[in-house]
Amino acid sequence: MNRAPQREYIRKEDVASTTVATDSKFITGAIDAYQQQDVAFLDLPGAFLCTLMDEKVIMTLSGELCELMCMVEPKLYRKYVCRDKNGNQSFMSSCISCYMY
Repeated sequence: MNRAPQREYIRKEDVASTTVATDSKFITGAIDAYQQQDVAFLDLPGAFLCTLMDEKVIMTLSGELCELMCMVEPKLYRKYVCRDKNGNQSFMSSCISCYMY
């Protein structure tokens, strides 16, 4: 759990964590598995992008997601793609909130 203080201008009642702590997730999963319950973990990529953001957010797209973006709009994205020493491709992008609710 990150114990860093919240920004002073945000009231404590208005602050919520959208991500479960990794340790909590695995401990709970281990207990459930020990009790012979079915256990599955799921990640929704980009789910945090559907929130209101008041700060600049830089996102790294890599692997298949990077390739899909390049297939959608090659002239726009292909020039920003770089490869790491293992040949994996990625690019960084600035995000604009897509809050839809």
